[in-house]
Amino acid sequence: MLKKFFLPLLLISSLNLSAQEVYQTIEDKYAACEKAYDECLAVCEETNTKSDECVVSCDEKLYICNSKVEEDLEKPSN
Repeated sequence: MLKKFFLPLLLISSLNLSAQEVYQTIEDKYAACEKAYDECLAVCEETNTKSDECVVSCDEKLYICNSKVEEDLEKPSN
C-alpha cells in the first residue's frame, strides 16, 4: 500500500527537480548573453566609441546569443 503512494510521489518530485534544473540552465544561458552584452557596451565606452554602430553591434550580438538559446530550447532532447 505504501509503495503505491510513495513511488508516484517520488517520480513526481524527481520530475519537478529535473524541470527546475532545466529552467535554471536556460536562465544561466540568458544571463550569459546579458553579461556578454554588458561587456560589449563597456568596451564601447572604454574605447570612447559611443557611436550608434558600436551599440548596434552589441545589440546584434545579444540578439544572436538569445536566438541560439531559443534554438536549443526547440531542439528535441533525446
